Amino acid sequence: MSVRLEDLPDVLTPKELQMVLRCGKNQVYALLHSGEIPSIRTSPHRFKIPKAAVQQYLMRAAGR
Repeated sequence: MSVRLEDLPDVLTPKELQMVLRCGKNQVYALLHSGEIPSIRTSPHRFKIPKAAVQQYLMRAAGR
């Protein structure tokens, strides 16, 4: 299933991030734990990811 970042809310869940990046759960959590994609931890096992942080990550990954 294809998901467009523009169609998602301003704050994403790890599952939504996984769909946007088209990668596995382990890679998503590695990006979040490393801080490569900044996130907000709402509890020890819950992350909220600002859509702007994902956009910045994608721009860096694309070399722009």
